[in-house]
Amino acid sequence: MLLGRSMQNASGDFFLLICAFLWGGTFSAIKLALDSSSPTLFLALRFGLAFLILLPFYFKKIRRPDKRTLAESVILGILLFASFETQMIGLKFTTATKSGFITGTFVIFTPLFQAIFERRMLDGRTILGVLIVVLGLFFISAQENSAYELLTVGNFNFGDFMTIICAVIISVYIIYLDRISANHDPIFLTMIQVGITAFLALGFTFIFDLGKIERAVFEINLVSASALLYTSIFASVITTILQTKYQRTVTPARASLLFSLEPVFSALVAYFLVGERLGAKGIAGAFLIIAGILVSEVRFVKESS
Repeated sequence: MLLGRSMQNASGDFFLLICAFLWGGTFSAIKLALDSSSPTLFLALRFGLAFLILLPFYFKKIRRPDKRTLAESVILGILLFASFETQMIGLKFTTATKSGFITGTFVIFTPLFQAIFERRMLDGRTILGVLIVVLGLFFISAQENSAYELLTVGNFNFGDFMTIICAVIISVYIIYLDRISANHDPIFLTMIQVGITAFLALGFTFIFDLGKIERAVFEINLVSASALLYTSIFASVITTILQTKYQRTVTPARASLLFSLEPVFSALVAYFLVGERLGAKGIAGAFLIIAGILVSEVRFVKESS
């Protein structure tokens, strides 16, 4: 028996897994950096630096984009910023554990929205894979909480609601990127996305500071500088370019399943960097996520005689 996967799809899977791994590292980096920085200002600096890094690559091509390309890039940027900001607002009112689990539910929304927008039935393996991945996310998130605490409607609060909005926005972003990425230059799409995110984050930094919602603070030290460089270069520039370029080779549903490995990678990085342990439930959840992806991804075809 052979795996029925084309080389192009396999390379797309690989690079999207690289994205998930690099995003996984941001959890520990940002967690350490926020001891000396406010969240929205850190977001503005992260994407502002990423934008400056990308500028020379764009001017080297000396190509003027059309209005449609610019408009679609701006929409991606707004979606990208909205996903980050709603998640941060949600974290002010809910626990990190619930936030991680609820954010991960984008693996449910993505294939659902894809089926609605593209008017086609989902593959049975994809549905089964999504269900297994969601169960895995639940186990990872339930390490320090009971199932009752995570699922009880009575514990549902404003932070949980905002995090659901975040998951929905991530799903819309993945689907929209899938629909337009094949027609545009990935460097330009990436540059405008991070530029819009930086601009909006900077604007909200001033609004939050003036409204005394969140004091704008960024202390320059080794930890904050390292976190800023990592999140800007690796978790923003490189991941956004890779996602923009290679997500077109897979379906949005498959991409969301691959991205669901982010909390697994996050737990591994946290273990080595800050000494956090995954625990028995977390390990079980990690294996379930991997199993769900394999169920969805693997296609067997008969060998030719």
